Formats: sequence, C-alpha cells, structure tokens
Amino acid sequence: MGTLFVEYGIPIRLAAQGEGPLPGMFFAPDSNWTLSKIASKAYNDSSAWKILNRNDWNIDNLVYRADSTKCSSERRDSSLAKTTVSPLTSKTSAYISLCQKDAKPILTTPAISFKFPVIWVPDLDRMPMPVRPGEEKPEYEEPEFIPVSPGSVNIKVPVSPSGPSSPSGPSAPSGPGTPAAPNSKEKTAGIGLVLGGLALLAALFIIPTSKRGRQ
Repeated sequence: MGTLFVEYGIPIRLAAQGEGPLPGMFFAPDSNWTLSKIASKAYNDSSAWKILNRNDWNIDNLVYRADSTKCSSERRDSSLAKTTVSPLTSKTSAYISLCQKDAKPILTTPAISFKFPVIWVPDLDRMPMPVRPGEEKPEYEEPEFIPVSPGSVNIKVPVSPSGPSSPSGPSAPSGPGTPAAPNSKEKTAGIGLVLGGLALLAALFIIPTSKRGRQ
C-alpha cells in the first residue's frame, strides 16, 4: 500500500487505500477530507489545520483559495496563509485547496495519478519540511579550544604570531620577590641625604673648636 514521492524519497499516504495522514509524510486525500479532518487525524487536534495551511512547502507548491471547501471560490496568493488564523473566510484569507482541478502531477514509484492535491503533513519535532536525499543539514561542529591547564575549563587563548616572548621595557611586571630598580630621581635624593649628613657632622666639630679659640 502507499507510494513514494520520488523527489524526496518520502511515502505518500493514500486516502483511496484507507490510509490516514501521519506527520512527516505526504497525504493524498479524497473527496471526504477537509483540512480540519486531516489535522484531527494527524495531530489529534482539528484546530491544527493552521499548521498544514501555513507550512512553507504547502505554500510554495499548492493552490490556495478564499474557501477551502468551495472550488469555485477566488484563488488567493498563498503567502496570505501566513496571516490566516480563522476558519472563517475574509478578504485576506487563504486556504489550501483540496479541489480536483487544483491537483498537480507528482512523480511517484509506483506511478500514480492523483485526483486531489497531495499535501505535506509536517512533523514539527523531526521534519517540519520535506528534505531531499543528500540535503540533510550538516552535523554541528564543536569550535576548537586550547586547554589551559589540566582540570581547568578549556577556553580560547589568543596566541601571538611571533610566539611567546619575555616581557621587557619599563612596563614589564616584576616577578615575585624581585626588588624594583630605583629610578634616577630616587638615586639623586639618596645622594643628597648622605652629603647633608656629612655636612652636619662637620659643623658639630668645627663650631665648638672656634668658640674655645675665642675664649
């Protein structure tokens, strides 16, 4: 039972053979089906017709009309389905047409001609859109990280193009226990203190001697 949509390699469920719609597969309805009935069977929720109606594959490939139950209703731009949230028709509503005159030929194996449009029933968790063989999304690749140290969290570490080098110059930090070299101002101040101390000592010896000479 059933058939395969050759372009996608995905089964088409056939209402004419007693099959119901299933998420992640195509469905070929007959005259007894409506969007609400398809949604009720596929999702156990008749209000989920909006999922079918606004699916991108259906919008790009199916005919939309002002009223899905009236094949004589005005044909509408399928993009209007994105904003159609009520089952009541309006000037801007657009619904998937399930009319025979809007059916399109599809290449299947085994070959089948469809009296009614074949619609996509999305699986919102695993396959929102039908995927052609070989078009699967590439696997997610983890970014490269450089381990800083054993047991630590791996983080990205920028590396200098010239490789690691020792810090140098006046802005280089001093290592632990290494005294900082004094600058020129500190050297000058130290010499001045030493000379001042010597001058004071000389004055202490000279002044008393001159006083004794005068007596």
